[in-house]
Amino acid sequence: MSALSIQVPFPVFQDRDGQPLDNGYVWIGEANLNPQTNPVVVYFDEALTITAAQPLRTINGYVSRSGSPAQIYVDGVNFSILVQDSKGSMVYNFPDGTGISASLPASAVTYDPPGAFAVPTNVEVKLSEYVSVKDFGAIGDGAVDDTSAINAALLSVNALGKVALYFPAGIYRYSGGGWLGDGVVITGAGRNATTIRSITASPTDGYLFECRGYGSGIRSMRFDALGTTQTGGSYVWLSATESFIEDFHITNDFNGILMTGSVSRIRHGRFQDGATNATRIRAEGGDTSQLIDDVLMGAQIPQVSFAGIRVRNSAALIISNTSVIQQGHGLLVDPTTSTQGANTADGSVFSLYVNNCFFDNNSGNGIRITAIGTASVVRCRFANVWASSSTGDGVYIVNAGTGIISGMHFESPHIMLNGDSGITLGGTLSDIVVNGGEICQNELGIFVNNTVTDLRVLGVTIGEGGGLLGNTSVGIGFGPGASASDYIVIANNVMIGNGAAISDSVLTGDNISIYGNLGQTPGIWTPEITFSNPGNLAVTYSTRSGNYIRTGNTVAVTFEIVTSSFAYTTATGDLWITGLPVSSSTQVQSYSGDLEFQGITKASYTNYTLNIEENSSIIRIRASGSGVPILTVGTGDMPTGGSVIFRGSITYFV
Repeated sequence: MSALSIQVPFPVFQDRDGQPLDNGYVWIGEANLNPQTNPVVVYFDEALTITAAQPLRTINGYVSRSGSPAQIYVDGVNFSILVQDSKGSMVYNFPDGTGISASLPASAVTYDPPGAFAVPTNVEVKLSEYVSVKDFGAIGDGAVDDTSAINAALLSVNALGKVALYFPAGIYRYSGGGWLGDGVVITGAGRNATTIRSITASPTDGYLFECRGYGSGIRSMRFDALGTTQTGGSYVWLSATESFIEDFHITNDFNGILMTGSVSRIRHGRFQDGATNATRIRAEGGDTSQLIDDVLMGAQIPQVSFAGIRVRNSAALIISNTSVIQQGHGLLVDPTTSTQGANTADGSVFSLYVNNCFFDNNSGNGIRITAIGTASVVRCRFANVWASSSTGDGVYIVNAGTGIISGMHFESPHIMLNGDSGITLGGTLSDIVVNGGEICQNELGIFVNNTVTDLRVLGVTIGEGGGLLGNTSVGIGFGPGASASDYIVIANNVMIGNGAAISDSVLTGDNISIYGNLGQTPGIWTPEITFSNPGNLAVTYSTRSGNYIRTGNTVAVTFEIVTSSFAYTTATGDLWITGLPVSSSTQVQSYSGDLEFQGITKASYTNYTLNIEENSSIIRIRASGSGVPILTVGTGDMPTGGSVIFRGSITYFV
């Protein structure tokens, strides 16, 4: 037999007027039957040895045994109960009561949920839906080491499967090693109420919690390491498919979250001060379709973290609505195949989509994309992204290896107030697009330091804009290493207020299109007079200046040369004007422009034009007239003393 303690519907037996029932009658019988005609045996003791005669009598609301209040028991679970007043009139009738047994298992007690269509279950099933870590001895007082209790709780819920483990408000000291099975979710009372405090510099097995099971996750918790400097490991490792962490707060971490599982999610979180050389989020793990959304990371001075978000071996990652402030690098993309962080130089990152994000005030770069060895980064899009106020470049894209960096597209970026360039491009790159947005008040706007194939800069404010000044040095500049860049389009940009708009004189490619840029001032070149064999030519210039504008595949140059002395005795050959800013292309040239001169004497020649041959940086003067052959002006046509004047313009293909 099992002893069942009778739990009446009211704390005491009451009369109809709500007062304690005195000298009343209580009948207990079979469930859903008249207890007067179908009574059950009632006992005064839990051992079910002392029977109580029915009807039971009450004194001042309590069942009386020899004049004293008594507890009563039946051998069963359900029962009916009839309560009468001292005159035998019914106070109430309860046809199906339930008691609680001191020894009865929870699985034997019915739980009837509220609601018209709810399905009854038992108490054991209901309680197992939500397990408290305190059921396993966790204290959560910030003083006791709760590691053993937490890991015991996790082992239990992992065995149950698909169960929530609840951490009530408190501070739980923990050294790690816990893992979550399929569907297991650990939940706190809120990210400012429940704290997991790491008590070891590098957590056991490299993590505090690993979300190892399908759909496992963590929510509404804070992680810190007050008093214990973190030097390795991760607070949370999302290793399983559809694992997640959300509504969290992380501080003092060496690595807050490592995400390697497919379709893993990091959402609605806050990072504050990290440990020295910390990487706050590491997104790694191959073709994973991961998400980072609504994360605020920042307010760390001094900036000792290495990176806010580091993307390594990854594909189809979305980063959205996220702010990374005052870290080392805001977003670092450097491919590798190792989830342990070693630079193996042969990984890849592709299909990265970053939108509505803010990378600001970082000590390195706002966005840094690099590759070495055979590593590649391809098909990445950045939409409505800020990369501002960094000590170095706002955006740094450099290929230092033999792999591929291609398809980096920026739609309406805001890149400003960086210590170096707004955007630096280096190494072998292709398909780089900046469309719209603002690049303002950097040292340089866009700097291309090596060969780029297919660079498009379209409709961007590069210079004064957004309440900011222009770029100090140049809006768009090409360094010496970028001379072979080809398929370049720089068009319809607003380029006001820069030190110079565009510096492109080094470009030698055949497919260069630069046009429609407001504020693009002419470039400067320095013309020089010489002969094909200059001998002892001596020239003193009183005026020597030249300007040029490059539009698409053409360059229009103007120049003025005035000499105060021009003398030679041994020079021979054609007259040359050298110093053109860009050499002509190999295609057949067409000529246009005017020439004014003083100092040429050539009988019977009445027309003089400027000429640039294919693949050349030299201007020649061609003479023509009626009945005479077309010739190039040379030493025989120039004075051997005195002065000469040339003013002219010419447009040619490059």
